[in-house]
This record gives sequence, C-alpha cells and structure tokens, in this order.
Amino acid sequence: SQSNQTFLNNALNFDYGKVHRRDFELLVVYHWMIAMKVFMIFLHKTVGSIVLRYIMTPQEAEIYALKVTNWLISNQDLLDVFMRSTGVSEATIKSDFHDGVFLAAILDFLLLDDNWVIAACHAIQLEPDAMHTARLMLPGGERVNWT
Repeated sequence: SQSNQTFLNNALNFDYGKVHRRDFELLVVYHWMIAMKVFMIFLHKTVGSIVLRYIMTPQEAEIYALKVTNWLISNQDLLDVFMRSTGVSEATIKSDFHDGVFLAAILDFLLLDDNWVIAACHAIQLEPDAMHTARLMLPGGERVNWT
C-alpha cells in the first residue's frame, strides 16, 4: 500500500551521518522497527499462499479429507444431512470418493459447523485447526486476492 511504500522509502533515505553516539540506541530501535514492519508486510502478503503450503501439502490435505470422509460415511445421521443439503446420492459418494473436488465439498460442508469439525477430528484423532488448511490445499481452496 502507499503508507507501506512511504515508510520503506523514508527508512532507506535516512541520513545516518548525522547520528551521534548517544543516539546509537535509538538508531538500533529504529532499525528493529523497520525490520519488523518489513517482516509484517511480507507475512501479510504470503500467509495465504506460501506459508500454508509448507504446513500441509496437497497430498496430505487429500489424506486428511479422505479420513474425514470415512468418518462422515460412518455417521449416518450427518451423512443424511449432507446428502439432503447437497443432493448427492450414495452412488455419487461411492464413485467420487477419491475426487479432490468432492473431498473439498465434504470439508466445506463440515466447516459449516464447529461441532461437526470437533466431532470428526476427535473421533479420528486429527487436529481440528488443520481442516481449514486442508480445505485451502484442495481444488478451489485458493485464497482470493480482491486487490
């Protein structure tokens, strides 16, 4: 953004020759603040694309989603809710079980309710916070940049 660019330009054009010894500590703090601001800009721009990709690979996301799908199939009451709300039939579940788009749809459905996420992850000993990351790594899960 414009304010970030102005901040970085001011930092790069700072006249270090005018600094006295007693101001050295302030200069160190100033440099630390610049480094932190640059780091925050970097993190803000990359958290949706680079950082999450190192946390979970697409293959790990698919394995995660397959485990969750197995749990959903074993939970008949919730499976019925899924089938009614999506219009998916048992035949479709059997045929599309390994399709990444279908697995993404199952995670999308479960992510509608925190209780479903917690129940699924507790039953199959998976990390609940990872469900959203897994969803991002499956087809259609890319973060949209609106700017």
